[in-house]
Amino acid sequence: MGDARARILIVDDEEGIRDLLQEALEQQGYWCRTSPDGAGALETLASQPMDLVLLDMIMPGMTGLSLFRKLKEQFPTTAVICLTAIDDLSVAVEYLKGGAYDYLVKPVPRSRLYQAVEDALSRRLVDLDDHEQKRRLEEQVSDQAVSLESRVRELTALNNMVQADLSRRFADEGFEPDGSWRGGPS
Repeated sequence: MGDARARILIVDDEEGIRDLLQEALEQQGYWCRTSPDGAGALETLASQPMDLVLLDMIMPGMTGLSLFRKLKEQFPTTAVICLTAIDDLSVAVEYLKGGAYDYLVKPVPRSRLYQAVEDALSRRLVDLDDHEQKRRLEEQVSDQAVSLESRVRELTALNNMVQADLSRRFADEGFEPDGSWRGGPS
């Protein structure tokens, strides 16, 4: 059974397919919205964050590929599963390399759909956790760098003060700046 909090956007120009997918996924406990095209999908995502987008690749207007690229650019934390009638391994590989979580060929058996959705949502959580850990580490490194820079400035200032004090003391004792003795007060 799906995570009831998971939000899925189904983007397909065929109303019957949108309705079937929505019904099937809602029966599994997912919260679903639909869009018939890329512009509507971007509008929905701008107003409601989604965990996953099921994306038809062949649509009039904005193509699935164009929308896919915009999704990866504008909503990088949203998982995308490509859904298409094109059974072409090279196309599938292109999308998967581009960051799609899966590539399903229509008609998709419900069990395969459910498994792909579960896998994508699970992987997305791992990716989000990895991203957050990386962000925290980068923040720690940045904070430590600032702290080290401050400490280096303090040590440089202290070193300059010590050098000036030593130069003054050596001069008072009759030493030249190069350390040679010029003879002075005894």
